[in-house]
Amino acid sequence: MTVRIERGYGALRTQFDCFLWPPLDLGMRVIAGGGAPPFTLVALEPQRGRQLVAAELVTALKALPQVVITDRHVSWLGKGVLGCAEARAKLEQLVGIARIVNRRRGVVSLPRELAPLHAHWTRLATGRGLTVSLTPLSLSGRARGIDTLAFVERDSLGGHTLVVVGKFRRPLGIGYHALSRVVHAEVPWGMTELTTGDAGFDRVFRVTAADAEWVKLALNPAARARLLELAREIHDILVDDYGVRLSVTLQPDAPVAELLERAGAAAELVDFVSPRTREVYR
Repeated sequence: MTVRIERGYGALRTQFDCFLWPPLDLGMRVIAGGGAPPFTLVALEPQRGRQLVAAELVTALKALPQVVITDRHVSWLGKGVLGCAEARAKLEQLVGIARIVNRRRGVVSLPRELAPLHAHWTRLATGRGLTVSLTPLSLSGRARGIDTLAFVERDSLGGHTLVVVGKFRRPLGIGYHALSRVVHAEVPWGMTELTTGDAGFDRVFRVTAADAEWVKLALNPAARARLLELAREIHDILVDDYGVRLSVTLQPDAPVAELLERAGAAAELVDFVSPRTREVYR
């Protein structure tokens, strides 16, 4: 989650964001207004959206107006700068809502078009130590001691992408972001665009971070070689503080078990334990 204070329309505002992982697949936006009805729901599949926003979640939304729920986060925006006690109370309410969303995602029905894939993944999970979940349809397990996850991500137009993630043991904490599709976008505030000195890698990956010293540990020669090997076949690769993420076109026969293993293998090489006392966000 993140907490930030910003100036908008001439006044200070406080915003809290709890991020949902993995993101939902509802193409949804819920706005709690505190009136009658207590919220507005917009979703690509309204029926599935109403399955999520029911029962205890409705009660929680009534108690905290100005909450916005999307596929990716639960947010609250308030006027002014809150005192410590009030901020803590709002945060606890917001975290409570995010936990309800994560509990209720399990009761949302599967999209009809994904039923064949669900059956295929269920067969694949048998005997492999993998777990199948819904909303989004996902397959989780471990590879090389790394937690791995494959899930179906939905875009704003209703299309589907297969996302496979190898998760680090804990966040690296270096403000790290390496993207295989080199783009000429503005470097995020507080970050520096870096080169590794490996010409082949630097042509394919754009790297930004807050601390170049630790990036060199993460992007060691073995890690660069493995990421480049993946990039020859998978064009959408993202490495950040939390893990290695591969995105491919969703196909019924996609080799998801192999992709889970390859994401874990890449994350295993990039992962390292940085000093907890290191202050990289200044």
